[in-house]
Amino acid sequence: EREAGVDPITASIDRDTFVAYVSASGTTVLTYSTAWSADPSLYGVTVSGTPVAGDIITIVYVKEVRGTITVAVPEEFVSTGWNLYDHTAGYARVSRYSDTYGYMIGGSYTALAFSETLDGEQTALTVSGGLFMVPGDGYVWVTGGDGTTTAIIATWEDWQSISDAGDWEAYTEYTVDLSEVMDEYFSGGLLAVGGIRDEIDLNTGYAISRIERLTYSDANRAAAEASGRAYEFDENYIYLERAVAVTNTISLFGGYTVHDHGMEFFTETEIPLPAMNISFHGSINSPVTLRLCVSTRKR
Repeated sequence: EREAGVDPITASIDRDTFVAYVSASGTTVLTYSTAWSADPSLYGVTVSGTPVAGDIITIVYVKEVRGTITVAVPEEFVSTGWNLYDHTAGYARVSRYSDTYGYMIGGSYTALAFSETLDGEQTALTVSGGLFMVPGDGYVWVTGGDGTTTAIIATWEDWQSISDAGDWEAYTEYTVDLSEVMDEYFSGGLLAVGGIRDEIDLNTGYAISRIERLTYSDANRAAAEASGRAYEFDENYIYLERAVAVTNTISLFGGYTVHDHGMEFFTETEIPLPAMNISFHGSINSPVTLRLCVSTRKR
């Protein structure tokens, strides 16, 4: 309470001084009796007016946690044939692509189990008439399978039985090796800020870097902000949209064989990559080229 005509105090804070002085998140309470419980200037606080006993300044601080941005580091793009069961590996890679349609197994087997990752916990799957559903993306492990009869297919309106696939075929893979392009032009990974992305375009033969990676520092962060370009940051780096994209010519054949009941995926990357696939022909098992774009997310 103030006597008549005596205004209450006001306070302002200098963020840089406060952050330099206070090392952790928390609440700072400065109280006044005949003097302040701690010197406000240490916290970057400037008090205007005359304090009286009982005055309190409370500062709630949540320290910035910049986290870690995980970037895409694909090594290969892989397309499989219609039989998803790789007997050598002992599993079929699967995706929950529908809540109505699932998978079917034919040939030799005694039990199936599902895991989200290659070394994750396996849970038994229920099979009815050869049909089964999977709870998500992951791997179906086959007990009792063999390399001459066992097949797992993704069903759809056109495929409701193993016989729809035709004669038995072993698991096959067709790959596009991206490792040399990654090593030469994207050693820090394929980067993205918002909708701005690095790109490997195998149709036109270009590797396009639209994002640069800078070591994190206050100076680099200030420069990124002052640039007016899009940027992200984490504990170690600042990811900044380039003023001008860097385009390099690459020579890498992007053709592969695709089956509309097969799988297509990138290897060695935790981060999913959007891909645009441009088909030369419209038939099953036709060669296509790829146009690859990427995304990153903050963790």
